Amino acid sequence: MILEFLRLSNYLANDFRFSYLRTKDNLKIDLVIERPGRPLALIEIKSSESIVAKDLRHLISVQSEFPNADFFCLCQEEHSRTVNGVQVMNWNRGIQSILF
Repeated sequence: MILEFLRLSNYLANDFRFSYLRTKDNLKIDLVIERPGRPLALIEIKSSESIVAKDLRHLISVQSEFPNADFFCLCQEEHSRTVNGVQVMNWNRGIQSILF
C-alpha cells in the first residue's frame, strides 16, 4: 500500500513527503504524509475487514500531539466511518481521499 501511495504521488507530481513515526515508547504509525497546503495525514494500515477501537489506539494516543492532522485507518472494510476522530475506510478509497 505504501508503494501505491508513492507511485501515485510521483504520477501526480505533488510535493508530498512520506515518512513514518516511531516514538521512544515504541508506538508506531505506519505512514505520515506531509501535504503542503493540507493537514498532515497520519495513517495506520490494517489488513482486517473489521476494525475495532483497540486497532486505532496508536492513532488515538497521538491526536493531542498533532491537533491539526487528519487520522486514517486504511483497511478492508467496505463502509467508511469515523471512530474517535480516526477515519476508517477501505484502502482504495482512502488512497484516493488522501492524495487527491
